[in-house]
Amino acid sequence: MSFVPEEKNLYENLDIESTLRLSSRISPRFNEKQARELIENYKLPTGRRSERFPSGMRTALYLAVALSTDADLYILDEPTWGLDPIMRDDTLELIKEKVILGKTVIYTSHVIPEVKEDSR
Repeated sequence: MSFVPEEKNLYENLDIESTLRLSSRISPRFNEKQARELIENYKLPTGRRSERFPSGMRTALYLAVALSTDADLYILDEPTWGLDPIMRDDTLELIKEKVILGKTVIYTSHVIPEVKEDSR
């Protein structure tokens, strides 16, 4: 299972490099290379602790870790909160790819058009 909660406080005292190392140790199904690609796509600064990130960057970091884990079940609560429109669309595509691959995705959001779009 991979989970993105509404509160995006992933390892606040760690920088991104430390977060990736810890995620690799915690989950054997974590793909660090894929996470690094997502972090680059989201344009996240690797040298800063996530506690200093604005909400969109915290969301992006959480998504990079969660979506880089080969889980059978993804639980995503407000997974696009704070993302700019382009990052939002890219993220929705990544989530759709998980479904296409046969993964189960539970997706909650207050943005009804986003949920309807994602459920097709």
